[in-house]
Amino acid sequence: MFGPAAAAPITKIVGNPPFGGSLDPGLQDALETDFGVRDGLKIKKESYSFFLLKSVELLPPGGELAFLCSDTLLTIKTMRGLRRRLMNLGEVEVRTTAGFFSSEIRRPIVELLFRRGSPADALRVDGRVVPRSTVELTGTFSWQIAEDDARYFAGPRLGEFVVSAGGMTVGRNEYFVRPLRGGLFTEPYRFEFFDDRVTLERELGRARLGRLGRRKQALVAEQEAAGATRRNVRVVPRDEPLELAESDPDYRYYNKGIGRIVYAPPTHVIVWKNNGDAVRTFKRNGNWYLLGVGSQAYFEREGLSWQLIANRLQPRYLPAGYILDTSSPCVFLREGVPRDELYFVLGWLLTATCSRLLKNVVNHTKNIQGKDVEHLPYPFWIDEERKGPIAARVRGMVDEGRAGRQFTRDDAEVTHLESEFAFPM
Repeated sequence: MFGPAAAAPITKIVGNPPFGGSLDPGLQDALETDFGVRDGLKIKKESYSFFLLKSVELLPPGGELAFLCSDTLLTIKTMRGLRRRLMNLGEVEVRTTAGFFSSEIRRPIVELLFRRGSPADALRVDGRVVPRSTVELTGTFSWQIAEDDARYFAGPRLGEFVVSAGGMTVGRNEYFVRPLRGGLFTEPYRFEFFDDRVTLERELGRARLGRLGRRKQALVAEQEAAGATRRNVRVVPRDEPLELAESDPDYRYYNKGIGRIVYAPPTHVIVWKNNGDAVRTFKRNGNWYLLGVGSQAYFEREGLSWQLIANRLQPRYLPAGYILDTSSPCVFLREGVPRDELYFVLGWLLTATCSRLLKNVVNHTKNIQGKDVEHLPYPFWIDEERKGPIAARVRGMVDEGRAGRQFTRDDAEVTHLESEFAFPM
């Protein structure tokens, strides 16, 4: 008698996994447990990354895979763990495609070819061999670094001098954020604080995935039975809206995203009486993702900022006094770094070379996060004697911006920065 025939090993996998597909909320935590970490690095919780990881790990030595993937695989920081895992498991080749995959999928894609084997010391991108040592230089394990750009990444990163902050999600901007017009704004609401009853139904409704642990549920049930309350805020329309000046002490400038460089005057204010009591109370009573106040340690500090969604970096000086919004990420000097570095870094960020390194190597998508700027090279090739004059010139540009000048990319002061920051040949 013979037992059942052994299943033939899978030697080839061809696929087009879903990009950005939603994961069943009931399975998210289990999937992240199974696929969330490899080689000590996080694997992004995304449908195509999990499909790809499972597929390559099914292959035996010599097995091959061909996938159509989102082009986000190439550079974005959150895919670093997946890129490293693939090269640790075998040979990788990537071919970029012209245009979009189909009329239904309006996003760029790449062809990924993989053969399971020993860890790879290089990969191929559009026929170009990229050594693993060059990929490692980027810090994000980017697959799009060109040989000529490797020299920029041979020194420190901006993250050694500045720290990024993403800003706060308010939840309902129309309740608390006001556009400025000629130094004035309209306040259509007043804010009433009240004691709101705690109920288990409400706590479950605002919890992540609609779930609470048993102990938490028991605690909330006890609070509900005892008639416990939580401080809440009610937003009430005024019979007659108020016309106020931007200097009103109950408001602060709010750093909304704007496509300006060097400097931009404030465009919005946010209700901030008693250190933002109304905003914070509203958030504490909202869904789980609103509960914290992101980056509050950097509120009202001097820094640099830019528009989150843009084709290129649009850096500008951010004066002290602003509350931070998620639409406009920022960086701030690390403790002990001289203030002139802020202007020196701004000058570097204004160059076309810096934008090219950002978009070609660090993150080629339109989403420019603070961590992306931290991963950019610091201009270590500029000696101390030259740094001071560069910082002074950029500080002068900021002063002109504050006096009313609106800079463009074509202005001589901006284009001259390219030669100031040129890498020595």
